[in-house]
Amino acid sequence: MAVHAVVRETWFGLAAGLITPGRIGEFSLVYFLQDAVDEGDTVAVAILDKALTVFVLLAYAAIGTYLYTSISAVSVIIVSIGFVLITALLAVNPGVQTWLGNTLSYYGYETLRDHVIMAFDRLRSLARRPSVIGVNTALTFVKWGLTGAMFYTLFGGFDVSIPLFDHVILSSYMTLSSLIPISLSGLGVRETVGIGLYTAIFGVSSATTAAVVLLALCIRYAFALGVYTWGVISS
Repeated sequence: MAVHAVVRETWFGLAAGLITPGRIGEFSLVYFLQDAVDEGDTVAVAILDKALTVFVLLAYAAIGTYLYTSISAVSVIIVSIGFVLITALLAVNPGVQTWLGNTLSYYGYETLRDHVIMAFDRLRSLARRPSVIGVNTALTFVKWGLTGAMFYTLFGGFDVSIPLFDHVILSSYMTLSSLIPISLSGLGVRETVGIGLYTAIFGVSSATTAAVVLLALCIRYAFALGVYTWGVISS
């Protein structure tokens, strides 16, 4: 499959994540790639990518916990590593696959069972390729670094000078809060957390922070609209 096609469908998934609770819409990548890639492969990649994203966000949050509070970051790091290890163990454990498959069969979900078993097989295959996981993790760190750079630029427009790495950490906190399935893509939750953090830690006025997070929100949805328009035109 061509690289540009994978990029396009991935962007469709990211755009869908902006209008679904907990950003679960990003799993729509499975639907967008169903005609070109085996569903088991796509589900496995989507699950692994989501797990690594949460791990990276927790890693940044652990650093922030150490920098901004008196709480040791060690406990947060342990939780982060534990989350990834438990996910990995479950993914590669044949017993879990058998139990889940039997449960789905019992309730009559034979087709879903086949897809789940296929996804588990692909996850085990990916787990045997540490280089793939390593590259994906590194790129995920860079991805959230770019998100921090966006906030660095936006705050700079209001003459607020905060180190870039601090923006990366705070944006990670904000994104983690958006994973709580309260509203569409954490709408309102992420912005409230951002206003509270920037005000409490750096003393930035609530009005300035609100303006920045709203601008960031507009950028995200402008991106989603652009991707949707691209999809309509290209189809």
